[in-house]
Amino acid sequence: MLTLSRFEEYYTGTVSENTLNTQFLVSTFKQMLRWLVRENAKGITREDYKLLAYEWYDEEYLDALFNRLDAIANEYGYTFSAHPDDGACFGFWRIDDDF
Repeated sequence: MLTLSRFEEYYTGTVSENTLNTQFLVSTFKQMLRWLVRENAKGITREDYKLLAYEWYDEEYLDALFNRLDAIANEYGYTFSAHPDDGACFGFWRIDDDF
């Protein structure tokens, strides 16, 4: 099981920046979900394995990946979102951080 300290060491902060290209974001978010599944992160479900099996690159799939990463992040007291000061900077941010 992925511990909070390991999550904070390896997964927090910026995941993607300087682009809103759907194909790039899908690839990046999918890779992040793959790593979290391998780490057996809290909140992993069968749906995550189904998401990893898809080969879509559309907005709906991007939203599904985004929502799953945010749900997993919430298990650790974090959120997965765009940085409030930069809408093209996505990552895991502590929920109580003041930006």
